[in-house]
Amino acid sequence: MINPFENGCGQFPIPADDRCRHSLRLLEFDIPAGWGVTSGPGSRAACADRVAHARAGVRPASPRTATATAPH
Repeated sequence: MINPFENGCGQFPIPADDRCRHSLRLLEFDIPAGWGVTSGPGSRAACADRVAHARAGVRPASPRTATATAPH
């Protein structure tokens, strides 16, 4: 059986949840409840790069909330 994530022709949307966790998901599969598509679909390589970049900026929820609600 071939791993569908290794298919070079697959299309991948990039879902994320409310905690800014991103993932790769094959277009053929449903997006889990509580997750929304942030970009894509695109090739596995391009979407994997976007996910890696998004994960590099992930911070715990409390500092994100404090930054978003801090007075300017």
